[in-house]
Amino acid sequence: MKVIFYLSLIFFGTLSSGVSLFDSDPEELKAICTSDIEGKKRQPPLVTESECFDKFNCPVFSEMRKKHMLVLVDTTGGLTENEVGFLKNTVLSRRILTQEIEPYTKVTIVDLNDKVTTSNAKPIASICRPRSGSQGTPFGADIPHKSQGVNYTKSQFVKWGRAISLNTIEKLATQTEARESQIFEHINAVSTFPSFDFRGEDFEERTLVFFSDLLQNSERFNFPKHCKQAGSGACSDFNKFYKNTSNSRRNYLDKQKPSFSVNTKIIIYQIINKNVSSRLEKDLESFYKTYFQWAGIKEENIEH
Repeated sequence: MKVIFYLSLIFFGTLSSGVSLFDSDPEELKAICTSDIEGKKRQPPLVTESECFDKFNCPVFSEMRKKHMLVLVDTTGGLTENEVGFLKNTVLSRRILTQEIEPYTKVTIVDLNDKVTTSNAKPIASICRPRSGSQGTPFGADIPHKSQGVNYTKSQFVKWGRAISLNTIEKLATQTEARESQIFEHINAVSTFPSFDFRGEDFEERTLVFFSDLLQNSERFNFPKHCKQAGSGACSDFNKFYKNTSNSRRNYLDKQKPSFSVNTKIIIYQIINKNVSSRLEKDLESFYKTYFQWAGIKEENIEH
């Protein structure tokens, strides 16, 4: 298997190497902020100047805004103890945060629930990954550097990890069961609303990590009911459902179609609960794979 609360965001500014850049020529500042401090060909480059990052530790120049990973967590059924453990130990584990997410990647956590409308939804946390200050990762930019205190760099990384993983999971775990599960609406919102910073023009590469039982259940679309009404095979193939459903439901799906780029990646962690039989589990997996392909995602970029 693969809320909305506001997290009090911590300023993760890095220490300056002693050179004030506030009065520098913009092109000079850009050159410093987009180049490796030692002139090495590291990707991403090692950058330590505080002026190169905003208050969320994200690069101020678009050339460095490469990746954004958004984790959409479905809490409409209330998270079980096992599901909370899976979030901690797999989805947002220390290994993922240190070994898989490269420096300067933005990581956003969003709660999928009906406590607020999707138009008013905001991330629980949205902060770019700082350098870890450690040599034990695959990224050369993480290594300690003399222009920053090693303990400081490591402490900022620990604060980020706590804010992105421990604090958000604690909030998600307290969320109560919802009346509706508006999956299509939330996926559209995170990919089109500027408040999530997850549109095609915001970052070069986007990864949506979706943690859900995949059971859309709303007034507009109840999965078990409406897919059966659409005929044979519609519960396992979004395209068949889309073709055979009512005009009003098809028009609504068009309005809720996500906006993804050809290089967007989807990782689905499917929750299996009392509402999902083994047959329905397979149908849901196939249905959402074809749904994301309908939304413009390449089949090879969908992981389940």
